[in-house]
Amino acid sequence: AAVTAAITAVQSSLGRISMLHWNPYQPLYAPLLKVTPKQLQSGFNVSVTGLLAAVQAAHADLKAVGGCVLVTGAGISLETDRSAQVAVGWDSAALAVAKAAQRKLVHILHKGLADDGIYVAEVTVKNLVAGTEYDPEGKSVLTPEAVAQQFWLLLQQRQPGVWFVDDFEGNAPPPQRQAD
Repeated sequence: AAVTAAITAVQSSLGRISMLHWNPYQPLYAPLLKVTPKQLQSGFNVSVTGLLAAVQAAHADLKAVGGCVLVTGAGISLETDRSAQVAVGWDSAALAVAKAAQRKLVHILHKGLADDGIYVAEVTVKNLVAGTEYDPEGKSVLTPEAVAQQFWLLLQQRQPGVWFVDDFEGNAPPPQRQAD
C-alpha cells in the first residue's frame, strides 16, 4: 500500500511516470538459520513485492510513454558458488534470497512487458560501491559513476533480450569478510 501511495503521490505531483528506478533493500545481517520467517518475508516484500506493486501502479503511465523500469541488483543474488560464499561469509543470506527473487522478477517483467513497449532491466552490483557506508576504508574500485553509466547504457540501448548487466569495470565479487 505504501509503494502504491508513493507512486500515486508522484503522479499527482509530477505527472506521468516515464521511468521507475527500484533500489531499496532490507538490510539484515545474520546467519540464515537465525533469520526468522518474518524477517525473510520482510526482505522479500521490499525487493520483490514492492517492485511488483510499483510496476503495477505505474504500468499505465509506462505503457503510454514506452517507459522503462531499471532495478539495482546484487551480486549475491547470482547462482554461483562465489556469490553463495560471500552471502554466507557476510551473514547476508536473507538479502541474497530476496535479491535472487527480485532478479527473477526483473527477467519475467522484461519478457512480460516488452509487448507493452516497457523496457525492464537490472544492473547487478557485484562489489562494494566506493564512498558508501559499506566501504568505510575507501578500498572499493567500483564508483557510483560506473554503476550510473551502466544504467545509462541500458536506458540508451534498450536492447530486446538484454535484461541485465553485471560485467563492467570495477564490478567484481567483493572479498569474503574476515571473521572478527
